[in-house]
Amino acid sequence: MNDTRELADAAIAQLDAEIRASSFSMKSLAAAIGIDYLTFRRYLKGHRPMPTPILIMALVQLGVPAHTFFDRAAARLDSEAAPKSGRVEESPAQPARGRAGSPSGGFDAADRRSALPAECVRQGSL
Repeated sequence: MNDTRELADAAIAQLDAEIRASSFSMKSLAAAIGIDYLTFRRYLKGHRPMPTPILIMALVQLGVPAHTFFDRAAARLDSEAAPKSGRVEESPAQPARGRAGSPSGGFDAADRRSALPAECVRQGSL
């Protein structure tokens, strides 16, 4: 398996963890970002590649900065590659700290552009 596919799989697993740690259900998050629930479900189950704009909209709704999300996904990937010790460690999906006064921990457009891996931006989807 190539590195890009492995990172994409880790990112989808991390997005699922972020959703589970939030007050959103998969269905309510799909509605909040304005896409069909079944389409969103196919993205999260790995049946279809998730377009980068959909991922960004989901992260905005979840209040997770893109750089934090990809750091967590990379940590998940590293932990999956590490020798198995019999313990399962979940990458934490902690609330993000964003702009002052922003209850959702939002982030600005510059964060969204600069935090994405260049290959994801070029390909347009995970």
